[in-house]
Amino acid sequence: KKGRDGTTIEMPQECESRLNPPEAVNDPETEAADAGGDVAGADAELRERLLANDRLKLLRPCQKTDITSGAAKETLIRLMVAVVENAQINLPITAFKCDHDPGTLHERGLAIDIGYFAGSAEGNELYKFLYANRTKFKIDELIFNPPAPGTQCVGGGKTVNCVGYYGSDTMAAHGNHIHVGTFP
Repeated sequence: KKGRDGTTIEMPQECESRLNPPEAVNDPETEAADAGGDVAGADAELRERLLANDRLKLLRPCQKTDITSGAAKETLIRLMVAVVENAQINLPITAFKCDHDPGTLHERGLAIDIGYFAGSAEGNELYKFLYANRTKFKIDELIFNPPAPGTQCVGGGKTVNCVGYYGSDTMAAHGNHIHVGTFP
């Protein structure tokens, strides 16, 4: 699938029907060149585009401040813009920097929690999109319990055994949302 700016994004087969026309391309050179996101634009422009998109669902006023103030880092903003513009999936944010416990990627402006229940069609679709584009979006952490069929968790930028890497307590806490964190 071609993004708004003409770059190529990978799309899991289950998601392709949502986009028109469906053209999935696996090009390692393009993927390496697109590392960090597949959307073009300066940081300020991306933040404006994100906030203007109806697919972004912020639950608390402080989450908008996280975006406008620069507290949310550019790699995370690029990922969020790709979701709302290219994957065309709603992005209900349940936790950002301002409303999460300290000591996590959230506190550093590098993670969000996205409100979908595990096993839901849209939650699985979003998880598959993020998982398929984990290198492109510089994903450090990706957690959902259970992960969408055909996927795994991501930890330290690599696919991992969910319980073995994150532990059963962390996994038990991720049945009602997708956690995604990026590298800076």
